[in-house]
Amino acid sequence: MTIGQYRAFDWYDESGHLLDDSVPYTSITLDEDGQYTFSDTRNKLTVYSCDTSAVILDATGTSGSGCFSYCCDDINFTAESYCSGYGCCQTSIPKSLRSLHIFMNSSTNYTSVQDFSSCGSTFLVDQDSFNVSDYRLPVPDDMLVEKCSNVVLDWVVERDFTCKEAQSNRLCYSCGANGFCSDFRNGRGYLCFCDAGYKGNP
Repeated sequence: MTIGQYRAFDWYDESGHLLDDSVPYTSITLDEDGQYTFSDTRNKLTVYSCDTSAVILDATGTSGSGCFSYCCDDINFTAESYCSGYGCCQTSIPKSLRSLHIFMNSSTNYTSVQDFSSCGSTFLVDQDSFNVSDYRLPVPDDMLVEKCSNVVLDWVVERDFTCKEAQSNRLCYSCGANGFCSDFRNGRGYLCFCDAGYKGNP
């Protein structure tokens, strides 16, 4: 399942003061009792900037990851094939995330790169829909449009039981006669898949 997630964006004036239109933070919380989890294999935390660090944390602030993007001149990303850390960085996210909080920060408030960059953008994005060459270093006009990125959610049949636990209590087991069970790899729970030669709802 794919959803849209607003991007964080900051903008500083020449004196290094954060401007009012900046939103250097974004968050989203899924139902703690629901079947969805942020995909740790499809999504990556992404930063476009010449002077920005960003972190993604869970609801408790005890699990997270981050990266730092730096450059010393303007960058044309059209020939780039991946985020190298120079103007764009990416990092994986923790497993089992159902709540995420993204923070971004400039180490010099862009005063060291003000001649060619005064903004930064941070977001979670599905790698299957992401192409580094489709982007540029953020500019102030980008703040005038609320921008979203595609984020993928993993779905699980049942969160409260592993395959072994569910199979030992058939009332808790949801896979059909022509399907098989597999433990969910992005947290607790299990999934159902069709046996070879079968299609449809397993």
